[in-house]
Amino acid sequence: MKVVCSILLLYAPLPLFWSLFDQQGSRWTFQASHMSGYVLGTQIVPDQMQVVNPAIVLILIPVFDRVLYPCFSKLNVLENSLHRMALGGIMAGLAFFSAGILELALETTYPELPSEHHASVNVMNTLPCSLTIQNPFDEARTVRSGEIHKFADIPAHNYTRYTFSVEAPLQCGSLKFNKRTHSLDVVSVENQIDSVLIGTSIHNEIQAFITDPVDFKKSLSGKPRVRIAYIKSSRSLTNVTVSLISSSGLQDVYFVHDYSSKSSLAVSEYMELPQGVYECRISSSENPHLYEKHFHLALGGVYSLIIREGLQEIAFIKLYTMSTPNTLNILWQVPQYVLISVAEIMFGVAGLEFSFTQAPKCMKTITIAGWYLSVAGGNFLVIIITQLNMFRSQAHEFFLFAVLMVADMMLFMEMASKYKFVAVSEISSSTTCFMIEDVLPFIDETSSDETELN
Repeated sequence: MKVVCSILLLYAPLPLFWSLFDQQGSRWTFQASHMSGYVLGTQIVPDQMQVVNPAIVLILIPVFDRVLYPCFSKLNVLENSLHRMALGGIMAGLAFFSAGILELALETTYPELPSEHHASVNVMNTLPCSLTIQNPFDEARTVRSGEIHKFADIPAHNYTRYTFSVEAPLQCGSLKFNKRTHSLDVVSVENQIDSVLIGTSIHNEIQAFITDPVDFKKSLSGKPRVRIAYIKSSRSLTNVTVSLISSSGLQDVYFVHDYSSKSSLAVSEYMELPQGVYECRISSSENPHLYEKHFHLALGGVYSLIIREGLQEIAFIKLYTMSTPNTLNILWQVPQYVLISVAEIMFGVAGLEFSFTQAPKCMKTITIAGWYLSVAGGNFLVIIITQLNMFRSQAHEFFLFAVLMVADMMLFMEMASKYKFVAVSEISSSTTCFMIEDVLPFIDETSSDETELN
């Protein structure tokens, strides 16, 4: 029993390794969703990257057993299971250090979100002329036709109201306004990004439309996300339909409700679509071929398709990129998968070998139970660290795991240096396990035989 207790004591630092290893299906997959999966004309889905780990393990196990470990033994390096486990844990830390470096590169492609106690307002100009935006933050801003201007990091505590004034010339392209100014109130909420569309009303006046808050988050699948905003500036078009048709014939249809006095803006929900070239086809009861245009939706991109109707025509249409598409290739994750696979071979395989060879025969189930308990402890540790939410940057969290893993293995090496290995012959002849005669009542077979004869 003393041997088993010493083995279980060595399991104490092990949960941290499993907390790192099991993040392949969560954080690493989420990281892959922010990367481009196209390799030689074939798309690799983020979930498919998890196949890399078992594939590398199957390839490398014979290499380690037949080549590397014998070479290490000749050099008197990594002679026992505990040494291999310690190096495997350090390799896991290096894998997360590699993941952190990759995440830093990915963060340059992420959208800039408002900081704490701040918000942002995007102003999009759908008119055919330049506008002047008077705002409470700084000097007036000029927004040209089709452009977007971002008022970033404006102070916002809970609900904060700001008043904007939009100025345009009376003769704005083909439009002629009765008055050149329009005021609007924007209620900013902390950490929220609002979009303001500048268009026209059915009364031929400048009008600003505030959409639902923009969701800049990329899809977990890596597919592009797009939503449609349609400004109804006249009553000349009815039963308007906006269709997005892919090159393969797949079609997503958005029906624009007819004009109502309550709102002249119709906004769809975000749609996740396969990447590729799409034909935007707009039709109405009056004209089934009202407008046609092609757009390209790239992996990881978040888009807003803004449409403004005119008198029996589409006066404005533009696809705005709210979050840049994925640019880094998903194969950049291969180095960290190689490192974590090597770590699994050196840590997991060596750990099971240690548990089986060092435990007495009838205590092997206890040591294996302790081994799997350390796996469960690792999963619980991930939950704790996630709930603490200490970092805004995922890269910093990866670096934290890497440092903790290396420190944990230093502790494990110190504990392993005090462990005395037991020879297999000693375990086989050990009297630690109770024989069946020690726990069951002794039965005198001779006396029972005599009883039967009598």
